[in-house]
Amino acid sequence: ALGEHSALLLPWAVGLLDFSLRLRNLDAANIQLQMVQRLRERHVPATQDWFHPPQGEHRIVTHVEHLMTRVEAARFFLLAKQVPQALKELEEVTAWRDDIRKMGKDWRRRDASVHDQIRSLEIFGDGIFRLGEVYSAMFRHVTAERRMAEGLSHWEELLALEDRMGVPLECVHMFPERSHHRETTPAYSAFANWLASNNRHGDAGEVVSKSVSLLERMSLRAFSPFYIRLLTERAQINLKCQHIKDAQADLHLVSDLATKLYGKESVQVGLSLADQAVFCTHITHPSDQEKALALDLSEKGLAMLERLLAPDAPTMVSALRVRGCLLLRLGRIEEGISLLQRHEKITAAFPKAEKHASDRIFALECLAEGYTNREPPSSKEAQGSRESGFRVTLHAIVSRRDN
Repeated sequence: ALGEHSALLLPWAVGLLDFSLRLRNLDAANIQLQMVQRLRERHVPATQDWFHPPQGEHRIVTHVEHLMTRVEAARFFLLAKQVPQALKELEEVTAWRDDIRKMGKDWRRRDASVHDQIRSLEIFGDGIFRLGEVYSAMFRHVTAERRMAEGLSHWEELLALEDRMGVPLECVHMFPERSHHRETTPAYSAFANWLASNNRHGDAGEVVSKSVSLLERMSLRAFSPFYIRLLTERAQINLKCQHIKDAQADLHLVSDLATKLYGKESVQVGLSLADQAVFCTHITHPSDQEKALALDLSEKGLAMLERLLAPDAPTMVSALRVRGCLLLRLGRIEEGISLLQRHEKITAAFPKAEKHASDRIFALECLAEGYTNREPPSSKEAQGSRESGFRVTLHAIVSRRDN
């Protein structure tokens, strides 16, 4: 009804492109990127007058909206592992900003309308952060951290501006704008994952906490799967940092939210119960009460999943790993081995069932230890488990290098 060249299609096309890029659907994103570029070239002028500030002096520069096309193209090239092309697109964005600074102008447009200020910070916050991701793909870690931190500072500046101007957190009647909290939290999460991948778990925990605090301001946070996922991620980081009580508090909250959202008898609640039992494996000398609590939680979680899922369902791998490793540590060798054998069988059929390769490697190491400690020892089976763990480790290293 609107026609393929209507200006009203541009916001819809941009949203669809962002959705495809988040799903890593490169074929659809390629077509949608060309569509967005055509619409912008058709309806947005190639250049614009830049007055800000001082008033009375102006320059003619490339229209700022066309920079967003370069940011979107860079995201596409980065997903396609075409790092030089992504770097070239984002360097054009930073060169544009440097040219504005050389003119003595303000790229933030503080004397312009609120909408123009928001748009400038949005484009450069996203663009500079993506540039950090490109440098990370080039293994230039120091530059990557600086760029990602700079991009996050622009996002934080944007949120502060929206708070001052009274922009609502959610869409409300007759008010077309909403705050950019939903756009900022994935950037925080990506930066936290990058820090954690470089074994900087303390810094990653601080970044995730900022993201959680942003989502806590929203009225519907309890119904957001992303909020629950962030809490789980922060709990895992706290466990690695030996902040056991903080991790337990987050995991209890996750379990309560999953109960409210999905019911007491649900897959999500079973997984959250299994996650709560992980704390015992991070304690050097757990007390009898802590051991009993971890065993009870892991048993309830695994039993709930077995009632709801098939015995070889990939969703069960985390619960099998947690309880199997816990039983082995507490000396119940045969029970632990049987669960970890099921885990090994499922992960062999579904290699991506475990979200982290380190978890699968740890399960294989525990299985090998269980074979060694059983009576009589099973040296051949233990060697097979160690070889499987070694292969998974090599695959994880090669995958990380290629990505």
